[in-house]
Amino acid sequence: MRISILFLMMMSFLFADIGRIAVAKGEVLIERVGQTILAKAGTKLEEQDKITTAAHSKAQIIFTD
Repeated sequence: MRISILFLMMMSFLFADIGRIAVAKGEVLIERVGQTILAKAGTKLEEQDKITTAAHSKAQIIFTD
């Protein structure tokens, strides 16, 4: 049981939030572990996320220090 809890705690650190989308105008996409997510204000970002914007689209990102 202790090993399971320790494993889960370590996994949460690996996928910790590194920031969030503050503003998304137009088509803003996040590629995460092979899935594509439509970003909107408040969407949390994880390490290794890839953010793309379409033409005439914008994103403002706030990173956690």
